[in-house]
Formats: sequence, structure tokens, C-alpha cells
Amino acid sequence: MSEISVPPLRKADFWSSLVLIAVSVAMLLQTLTFPLRGTYAGVRNAWYVSPALFPLIVSAMLILLGLGLLARSVRAGGAAAALDDLRRSPAERFIRASAAFWIVGGAIGAYVYGFIPYVDFVAATALFLFCFTCGFHLAGTRAAPTLLAALIAGGLVLLAGALAGLMPGPRTTAAYVLDGAVWAAFVLAAVFVFSATYRVGEIRRRSWHCFWTSLLTAFLLGAIFKYGLLVPLPREGVTVALMDPVFYALRALL
Repeated sequence: MSEISVPPLRKADFWSSLVLIAVSVAMLLQTLTFPLRGTYAGVRNAWYVSPALFPLIVSAMLILLGLGLLARSVRAGGAAAALDDLRRSPAERFIRASAAFWIVGGAIGAYVYGFIPYVDFVAATALFLFCFTCGFHLAGTRAAPTLLAALIAGGLVLLAGALAGLMPGPRTTAAYVLDGAVWAAFVLAAVFVFSATYRVGEIRRRSWHCFWTSLLTAFLLGAIFKYGLLVPLPREGVTVALMDPVFYALRALL
């Protein structure tokens, strides 16, 4: 199958799905070593408040998403085209694979080590998902590399601030300001993407899909774990502080 007949994104889906599945399986195996039940200070904890529950669900969902991405790539011919690329010279394959690896790894690393420990979980997740999904669905536009580069740079800044001891404590005014800055970055990223893609109908549709998917997924994950499974989020900031009164008001009405 020729490269012209297969969109480059479908070939990228093949390799990305393999990496995602491998990383997710490793996460799942590591999570299985965590206790699902335990007795602490004479109190026996139920499985639904286990520290293993959150990573178990996330890793299992990532495996399913990776399998879905792999199936989509196979159906579109991306897998065959990606395997055909193996006939290229080792140096060319290394350069292409290295670039993709560092971009994907850098974005995930920025989210895990830069945003999650120091920024409101919902805000950090919404920003990461928007930049990450746009990086794939808008490949070939100027928006994709710009968003991923900005995400990685933001994660490095937060990590550097943490190493320097400059990050504010949770639920403080400074922490809420930082959370607000992340939400502002999310809005600016959306405005940037829409302004760069509004002239092309298909790309504009993908942009809106990335926007709503990232936003709703972040809020749903936060609500399910915080109020449904009673699992504390990694960092509960300004978004959770605003969600709390809404949740308790709805519970009082029901």
C-alpha cells in the first residue's frame, strides 16, 4: 500500500497504539502489586477506597483505547503502511521514531510530573487532553506542534518551580491563582486552535471534537472518582472547590 493512499496519521496510530498498550500493561502490572484491601489503625478499608483503584481503572481504560486505536489503524491500512516503512534505512527510521517518541513521551511526562502533582487535576487533565488530542487529530497544521511544545514547556516550568521550592501549598490563594492560570491556558489554546482551523470544515470539526472531549472527560473523571468512588484526586484545587457546593446542593435536592 502506498504512502499516498494512507494518511500519515493512520501510520502514527499504529506505532502509538503499540506504545500505549505496552506502557498501560506495565502500569497495570505494577498497580496489581498495590493492596486492594487493608486494615489501617484498626479500620478495614473497602476495595473502593483502595489506592490501587484509580490506576487500575486508568490503565485498563488506556489498554482498551490502545486496542481501539490499533484496530482503527489496521482497518485504514495504516498498520501495513507502517510495516512497509521498516524497509527504510535504519538511520531514517531512527530519526522518525525518535522524534515521535520524544514528543509523545515529553507530553505525557509534562502531564504526570509537571502538572498532576501541583495543579488542579481537572484543569491539568483538560489542558493535557486538548493539547494531546489536537497533536494527533490536527497533525499537519501549525496548531499541533505549537500546542505540544507549549504543554511540554509548561510542565518543565512547573517542575522547575517545584524543585526550587516555589510551588504553593494545596487549597491556598496562590494555588487557586495557579489553577486559574492553567484554565486560562486551556482557553487560550482553544482560541488559538479555532483561529487556526476555522477556514477548513473538516479540521474545524476535529477541533471542536477535541475541545469537548477533553473538557467533558476531565470533569467526568474528576466527578466519578471524587464523588462516586470517593477516591481523592491527586490535586484538588479551584475546580474541585467549585464542584463541591454544586454536588452537595444536588445531593440535598435528591
